Amino acid sequence: MKSKHTTWQQVYQAGISEAGSIYAPMFTQAQIRAANVEYEESVISEAHGAIGFMLDAANVDTSDIAVDSHAHIAIDRITNAAVRLRPLSYAYNIRFARSLDVPSSLAFGDEAAAATTLRKYLAKNRRPPEPDSDIVPCKLGISCLIAERKGARITRLLTTVRSKNVTWYPNTLHSSFSGGVDVVDVPQNTPATLNDVLVNAGLRECHEELGLAFSTHQLEVLGVWRDLARTSAQAFGVVYVDDLDELDVSLNSESKTYSITDFRESVLKSLWPFKRKPSPEYEFLLHLLRSLKT
Repeated sequence: MKSKHTTWQQVYQAGISEAGSIYAPMFTQAQIRAANVEYEESVISEAHGAIGFMLDAANVDTSDIAVDSHAHIAIDRITNAAVRLRPLSYAYNIRFARSLDVPSSLAFGDEAAAATTLRKYLAKNRRPPEPDSDIVPCKLGISCLIAERKGARITRLLTTVRSKNVTWYPNTLHSSFSGGVDVVDVPQNTPATLNDVLVNAGLRECHEELGLAFSTHQLEVLGVWRDLARTSAQAFGVVYVDDLDELDVSLNSESKTYSITDFRESVLKSLWPFKRKPSPEYEFLLHLLRSLKT
């Protein structure tokens, strides 16, 4: 019997068509530089209302999560001039992500009578719900490429191949580094913009994954997009260096190898099938760098 399960691509087809990729625009570079951060210390760790019932019905396995961490950050609310951030339980975030496409026979009144998955239940107007912790978590992450630049022109890129053991995009050609924004990235007792937080997160992830340290002025955050596949918020950025050959890279367990490639060659390869499957983050970053007209 053919499954009636609806894929996330079908659910969010309007968003994909409009954005041209799985990433829908959320914050421009100008907006993240202007948006002040309001930090709320209460942890997002519980689902609410019907979402809780859906999560229970999915009954996903989270036994591989040895220790729950409240270090991750979620976007909680957005106003014209500010973004509110809150700590997010790692176990809750993984449980939610794994439950999105698990078929469920539960229904919650007429509104959700036709819902077959948690994602479909949430996808009003064929979009993920706006960030609101009382509905769903919206984890904030960042992914960056390290680019060698000669004058105003990007010449080479540092790329990685993901380990087979990571949660997202195992064994794929990937950006230089990526990860979630953590509590430690939010400046305490001092005013900060969303750009400040994202730069802190990017530099920390770069040091953790590659053993490299850069200054804040070297990392340029290009904006924040809504990840339609994960219903999360994803920032993308680029770290500019003078010479990639001078970097002393030390990989952690999330990547199994790295390489330095010609930028134009990488762009040309993106027009035909890669020898190794690229992650969506890497493909989107190439698209963003091409759009910079470097």
